[in-house]
Amino acid sequence: MASRLGILIVTFRSRRHLPGCLAALGTAHPILVVDNASDDGTVAWIKEHAPGVQLLALPENLGFAAAINLGMQKLADCEYVLWLNPDARIASADIQRLVDALDQDSTIAAIGPLIRRPEGLEPSLLRRPQAWRTALFLLSGMRWHGIGGMTGLPVPGFPWRHLTCGDHLRGSCMLVRMRAWRAIGPLNECFFLYFEETEWCLRARAQGWRICLEPKAQAFHEGKASVRTCETDAPLEYYRSAVLFWECIHPHAAFLLRVLLWLNAHIKRMVLHGLGKDSKKQHWLEDLARIARDPYSVPLRYPRARRPKTWP
Repeated sequence: MASRLGILIVTFRSRRHLPGCLAALGTAHPILVVDNASDDGTVAWIKEHAPGVQLLALPENLGFAAAINLGMQKLADCEYVLWLNPDARIASADIQRLVDALDQDSTIAAIGPLIRRPEGLEPSLLRRPQAWRTALFLLSGMRWHGIGGMTGLPVPGFPWRHLTCGDHLRGSCMLVRMRAWRAIGPLNECFFLYFEETEWCLRARAQGWRICLEPKAQAFHEGKASVRTCETDAPLEYYRSAVLFWECIHPHAAFLLRVLLWLNAHIKRMVLHGLGKDSKKQHWLEDLARIARDPYSVPLRYPRARRPKTWP
C-alpha cells in the first residue's frame, strides 16, 4: 500500500462503531484495519460493507501495541500514518490540517487534533508524568486526579488555541511521521493496553523530536468503547501498564510506586474484608496487589488474548 498518508485502525469488537468512523474518513486515503480477533462480526462487516479497506484479521488478540506495530509495517511506504480508534471520528479536512502541520515542521514526530468527548473537550496533550505526583495520587487512595494521576498534567493553556507542544499525546487520534517512527522504534509490546503511546512519545522527546497538538483540527472520541464490550477488568490492565511504564522510564521510582500501590490495594482490601462488604471488589484489590508485586503474575483476561512475547 503506497500512499503519502495511510490510516491505521486497530479494532476489537468494534462492529458498532466502524460505520461512523469510516464514513467520516471518506475514501481519500488508504485505510488499514488490524483486527484483534474480534468475535462480534467486525471482520465479516468489513468484508461485506467496506471492501476497499485493507484488512489484517489476527487469529489472536495481541493487544494494541503489537497490532499497531504490525500495521506500521504494512504501511511502511507511507510518509505519515494516522492512528485512529474505531470509536473516533475525524473528517478529511481535519486530517489535512494535521498533515499541513507536519509538512511545515520536520521536527514534529507526532501530532494530534483537539479531541471532543461526550462530556466535553479532552486535555489530550500532556506533560511528562512525574514520580512525586504519581506518589501523591496513590497516597490519596487513587482519587486525587488533579495532581496528574498516573499520566501527567495537561500542558498549560487548555483548551489550546494555537499549535502547542508537550511531552505526550493520547493515542485515540494521532498522526505519526514514518521517518520518526523508524528512528524512534516501534511501540513497546510489553503494554497490552494503555501507556504504549505515552512511552513512545517520551522516547521521541528524548531523541529531540517534538510532540504537538493542532487545535485547528478536531476529532470526536467516544472513549472506552471496546473495553465495554467484554467482561474483562480494564482498570486492572490500566494499572498493570502503569507499573510497566514506570519500570521502563524510571526503575528506581517504580519500586517506591509499586510499594505504594500494593499498600493502597492491601489496606482497602483489609477494610472491606473487616466490614464484610463487596467480595468482588476485594478480589479485584487482591489482583491489584499482586500486579504491584509482579505485573506479570495476573493473566490477561481478554478473549483470545496472547501473552506478550516480551513478558518473562
